[in-house]
Amino acid sequence: MRELLPIIKPSMIVANKMDLYLAKDNFEKLSQYFSNKIVIACSAEAELALRRAQKMGYLDYAPGSESFTLKKGAKLTAEQSRALEYVRQHVMNRWLRTGIQQALNTIAFKLLKMNMVYPVADEYRFSDNHGNVLPHAYLLVEGSTPPDLANEVHTRLFDQYILAIDAKSGLRLPEVIG
Repeated sequence: MRELLPIIKPSMIVANKMDLYLAKDNFEKLSQYFSNKIVIACSAEAELALRRAQKMGYLDYAPGSESFTLKKGAKLTAEQSRALEYVRQHVMNRWLRTGIQQALNTIAFKLLKMNMVYPVADEYRFSDNHGNVLPHAYLLVEGSTPPDLANEVHTRLFDQYILAIDAKSGLRLPEVIG
């Protein structure tokens, strides 16, 4: 049973609060103790602070990126400036990122073996029939086929499925990928 558990219930350790004083030592201990698991360092509070500051228009930050930049003319209070500097020094400089997006990506793509797929009508402009770039992506389980994606988008697309093209290679994808 012990051998089956990682297969039927894949898991990882998300080590939060990596901005604190003993974080590095504790992370090393966790990594050693759970040497057969994925251990990811993160700071959820830092991620929340960056997203809130971005939403308020104070900075440019993309979740998962290794840095953030203050926008010109951003009027920060002394407390906000200290908080962002703390995030820069104790999270970004130490761990390269907050770790939250990395944890989510690891769960979806490594542990659950999902694939991100963008359904588009025009594979050259990544847009719909009207030229609108489509913002939606779908997560499909490993082994999913192009008709599975069509069915996920809309049953009518599944019923009228014709073909799928790999936008990177330009090659037509088979209905059943094997």
